[in-house]
Amino acid sequence: MRALIVHSDDFGLSPQVNRGVVRAHREGVLTSASLLPNGPAFDEATRAAHALPGLGVGIEWNLVRGRPLCAPDRVRSLIGRGGCFPGEAGRVLARGLLGRLDPEHVARELEAQLARVRDAGIAPTHVCGEKHGHLFPGVAEVAARVAARSGLKAYRSIVPFSPARRVESSPAERGSLAGRARAEIVTACARAARRHYAVAGLVGPDGFFGLARTGEVDAALVEEAARAIGEGVHELMTHVGETGSEVSTDWGRYRIDGARPRELEVLCAPGLRERIASAGVTLVHFGQLLEMRHTAAPVQAGP
Repeated sequence: MRALIVHSDDFGLSPQVNRGVVRAHREGVLTSASLLPNGPAFDEATRAAHALPGLGVGIEWNLVRGRPLCAPDRVRSLIGRGGCFPGEAGRVLARGLLGRLDPEHVARELEAQLARVRDAGIAPTHVCGEKHGHLFPGVAEVAARVAARSGLKAYRSIVPFSPARRVESSPAERGSLAGRARAEIVTACARAARRHYAVAGLVGPDGFFGLARTGEVDAALVEEAARAIGEGVHELMTHVGETGSEVSTDWGRYRIDGARPRELEVLCAPGLRERIASAGVTLVHFGQLLEMRHTAAPVQAGP
């Protein structure tokens, strides 16, 4: 079985992002989205999710932007100025590398965020993190333990296995220099985090596309990914939204905000679903990952 998860981050960030997710699923090839538990448009996103039973919705644990769900004095090691999270992934990563993230604080906030998602009637299909923070040192081990204790079975593993690495390193698909640099940092974190999730019993896809092309996904990458994947379940990462997806709150701006409408149109391109099917690829979401594993041989990790 050759299967592809077409995923979008930041569900719950803004009404425009929420509408993009809805349209990309109904009119396009989007199969999966991750929900921000403390997102400014969380309530609207959960209402939309209930109307989309075929969309796999996971939890996008967030220790980077906005305000914690716990009182700031109960998660002090996670907080920056004004009672908010630091606002930049690099700051969270640095705290983790330096051992400055208190595991009890991390667990407390992750559990609170998971409880909010479940209280809204959402059964998460997978776990991931804002800016891939679920893979960061000081977070990954705790996140894997919280997920396992809560009965969650799948996570976004991110590591671009072969043939994903070959596709993204081709001249047409390799992305910008900055994109490749960010991808290498995330990949290093993902490789180190993988053992924590394996010990906890969670599984991730066999391959990953789009890391070096964050905010730059186009039709060529989508179709090349569908042609290139071997046996197993793979993920393509996208970020969709309508024009005006920027959030004017303490969340700050995302560098990819301007790209969301373009990626939305890519996923809704006429005939794309049929072209993916003609390549012998089945579209699935993370909730179907374990089922697919029974019929698909995992692709071995690349070097």
